[in-house]
Amino acid sequence: MARGAIMSLSEKAGIVATHNRFVRDSDWSRVLAELAIEYDEGSELISAICQSSRGHMTTVYDAHAIALILSSIGLGEVTVIRIPLSGTIDFNSNQDSNQRVLNSLKPTFEAVFSGRQADADGTFAWKDGFVAGNRDINGPWTVPLEIGTTSAWTTWEHLTFHGGVARVPYSSHNLYLFLRLVDAPGISV
Repeated sequence: MARGAIMSLSEKAGIVATHNRFVRDSDWSRVLAELAIEYDEGSELISAICQSSRGHMTTVYDAHAIALILSSIGLGEVTVIRIPLSGTIDFNSNQDSNQRVLNSLKPTFEAVFSGRQADADGTFAWKDGFVAGNRDINGPWTVPLEIGTTSAWTTWEHLTFHGGVARVPYSSHNLYLFLRLVDAPGISV
């Protein structure tokens, strides 16, 4: 089985801290407003969850969805697997260039970029299993692919209805595979 990289300990610690802060503080509106400001400062993981167009400020609604996803990761309900790419993704209109970057994935994976679809920008699949941390991810399995800008609610929707989503934020040399571990087919611990 191929190997995928899991989040670093510092990333996990940040997620757990966000989760703990979110569930302990009864003033959710204040916490969400504070989180929205923190999320605007950005990190690659936050960009993998959602990425807005320039000039867009994170709203409390965005922060709520981000906090739900981070809490799910912190609780072990969702895992994030970082898969390196040979380059960065460009705008959706550069379909050939984007597909070349996605073709650099290990043979275990296949990503098809179609761009400008209503539900997703394409698909991400694997035929054979691979190991991610202490989990065996069995194949075959296909999840939606989202490139560049997307909302946290779209990521949440894909996790809820498709069991996962593959995300490539702009300026990233990584594809982030988010997989829902609760009631998900093909995952063993």
